[in-house]
Amino acid sequence: MGTLTWLIGFQIAYVISVALHEIAHAKAASWAGLVVHTIQFGSGRPIKTWRWRDVDLQFCGYPSGGLVRAYPLKARGYRWRNAVMTAAGPLANALLLCVFGAILVSGLPLTLPVLRGFHWLATVLVPANALILLLTLYPRTSWRGGEPIDSDGLSLIRVWRVTDTTIYEAIIAGCVLRACRLAERDKPNQARRWMRRALERDIAARPDYLLFGVTLFILNDDMAEAQPLIVRFLSQMKESSLSLDEKLRFVDGLATLLLGVPFIHQHPDLLSEIEDMMEQFPQSPTVRGTRGGLSFELGNYDEAERELTACLEHSSQSHDRGITAAYLAALARIRGDSESIARFEKVVRECGITHPIIERLLKQAHRADAESISTS
Repeated sequence: MGTLTWLIGFQIAYVISVALHEIAHAKAASWAGLVVHTIQFGSGRPIKTWRWRDVDLQFCGYPSGGLVRAYPLKARGYRWRNAVMTAAGPLANALLLCVFGAILVSGLPLTLPVLRGFHWLATVLVPANALILLLTLYPRTSWRGGEPIDSDGLSLIRVWRVTDTTIYEAIIAGCVLRACRLAERDKPNQARRWMRRALERDIAARPDYLLFGVTLFILNDDMAEAQPLIVRFLSQMKESSLSLDEKLRFVDGLATLLLGVPFIHQHPDLLSEIEDMMEQFPQSPTVRGTRGGLSFELGNYDEAERELTACLEHSSQSHDRGITAAYLAALARIRGDSESIARFEKVVRECGITHPIIERLLKQAHRADAESISTS
């Protein structure tokens, strides 16, 4: 067997063995009562994601390494469940190593093609699985996408030292992700129940969870549940150590979510607080567009036109430009400018996006009675 052939076979064997390692983690997690959310094959940026039975299968650009994300829904027995999940991956590789290692040392006669084939597989699978065991059991921490990831060996060493706070945060994540999956499957009542379980445990440590909760309740017209979450979210943004870019993403996400929702007329103090927070990003076209939308919804048309025009002139994002142009079309209808309506509608079409806000605003732009727009 040539060296090049062996190297190619080793690489293929390594990738397959890593995949089996991750599948073993996932199967053990499911058996132990954890909810598997993601199985990542490879490392680096995901290039393709499939959904299979509520599990995201991610395939990344570099065919080495992998990751399984699984969460508990209750605290009882979490440490042993986590230990079972963590140990399953190396055990799978150890089993492959033993089976194909036995073939190598068995001294079977290689007269039959089948036996020669198994022997060749053993010559690539044995070193591949030995290398995986070495890499996964060596206690170390690596960084992937800015997130520290412990090796299986280090996780097993630390598993009995997992704090109650860590378990608590894992349960919250499991409840929120369960709610997310149910919402995606169009089961809003069940999704809200799981979200309330997370809220009962206080999810102030994660702004993305709070924002998802606001989204879930607003989409189901449950403003009584959404309002306290918005208050908590804004309070957290003031005290958070997040970077300005991260704050921009979260605050703009909340403001965009509230556009066109009757809630903003009932609670102007909260809206004013959102606008004050958005003042931290005066040069962002995205924020200026959102701020212009909020001003439009509250009837501040001069300010809305100024902010929306600035966004349309400086933003290159199709999403921003489409929503902004739709707002400007509705604003042009209020002012009786038919020529501008046609011009802004053309911009919306050129952006090629659809969004509930755009659909609502374009309907408003075609109404004959401009006064009905200002009160909608």
